Amino acid sequence: MPEENKSITVQLIDRKWVNHVNREQIIGYCNYKLHPGALTEKLLKSHECIQKKCPYLKKLEDRKFWIKRKDKTEHKKIVKQEKQIQEQISLNLITEAQEFASTCHAELDIMQVNFDADRNSYIIFYISDNPEDDCYDYLDFLHAYCYEKKAKVELRHIRDMNGNYVTRADKKCYQK
Repeated sequence: MPEENKSITVQLIDRKWVNHVNREQIIGYCNYKLHPGALTEKLLKSHECIQKKCPYLKKLEDRKFWIKRKDKTEHKKIVKQEKQIQEQISLNLITEAQEFASTCHAELDIMQVNFDADRNSYIIFYISDNPEDDCYDYLDFLHAYCYEKKAKVELRHIRDMNGNYVTRADKKCYQK
């Protein structure tokens, strides 16, 4: 019989003795003198050992529970790092586009820039002083940016929830 499938008899931390428990179900031990014993996943959660950062908890690191937990933690860490990288790239694109707009004397505030690598295209979301779609006023900027990036570029004036175009005067209301 493989070691991980072997049945054992253990005392759990709730003072109950349990016969024929699969070794894999025991994920740790508590060495606290008031309730020493084996821990299952259910007992670990009900006693909140991890949340309390219990110093008496002895993890059995080779158990599937801890391996999965470690993998989830590492995955969350990677996702968080990727999100930070994406946010930094987005900020860089906004700054770059805003600087380019100012060199073209385009009086607009760039709020967001999305880049689609598959289509090699940019979508620039902006606000201006005009309460209407005035993207045609910025064709010089649009053409120069297309030429600079060697990509398709689309300008979109941001709208509010009612469908009205957002102006710089409204900007304070819509910022995070």
